[in-house]
Amino acid sequence: TSIDMEAQELLQTTVDTELEDYNTRNNNGSYALQASAVTIDNTTGLVTAIVGGRSQDDVSADYNRAYLSFRQPGSSIKPLIVYTPALERGYTPDSIVNDEKTEGGPSNANKSYAGKITLRQAVESSKNTVAWSLFEELTPKVGISYLRNMNFSHLENQDEQMAASLGGFTRGVSALEMASGYAALENSGKYREPTCIVKITDADGNDIYVSDQEETVVYKENAARMMTDMLVSVVQEGTGKGLAISEMPCAGKT
Repeated sequence: TSIDMEAQELLQTTVDTELEDYNTRNNNGSYALQASAVTIDNTTGLVTAIVGGRSQDDVSADYNRAYLSFRQPGSSIKPLIVYTPALERGYTPDSIVNDEKTEGGPSNANKSYAGKITLRQAVESSKNTVAWSLFEELTPKVGISYLRNMNFSHLENQDEQMAASLGGFTRGVSALEMASGYAALENSGKYREPTCIVKITDADGNDIYVSDQEETVVYKENAARMMTDMLVSVVQEGTGKGLAISEMPCAGKT
């Protein structure tokens, strides 16, 4: 497999440490508050670490939430179904958009509205109003089609509605699917099916199966690169400020 045991241990420790203050338990003894996490190598597109829950010596860990549990992605979905598609259709990071409350539209998290701002600023501040209006312009059907092209497995027809622009889905998405979507952005818009299986051999060492990482173009290269650049701003100046990984290029979305 492509699993890096050092990275796996680090990712597991990180999940455990971040949630160590939350000790409420379910009836079966498992922690009530859980998390999952996935690391994909941007060079190969292969999964190098996958954590399905918190460490518990007294509870069986046979349920891996990273690919079996589907949850609402919230604002982290915006780059995949709103902003990158908008960049494909003539918008740029410097395009002027209007941050204002509209009838039937959402509020921003801080209940404040900045008026005319750049698209980059809207992404940095995770403006719900702008994501909603761009998604309406794009149409939910088109926006959701990008997730279908990346094999998001639990999409429903009723997900093709406006709430999806803010991460509201019927069943949701997995951490593995979200990691693969962001990996596609970094990979100049080319999606690779996430897997950790490199090859399978028989008892004599003969290859039974060898993984073939095919690439599918989901986003236009220029749009993916502009999106990635805006996501750098998120962790430098925006809602993710202070969360960048040190000593390496970093982009992200809250």
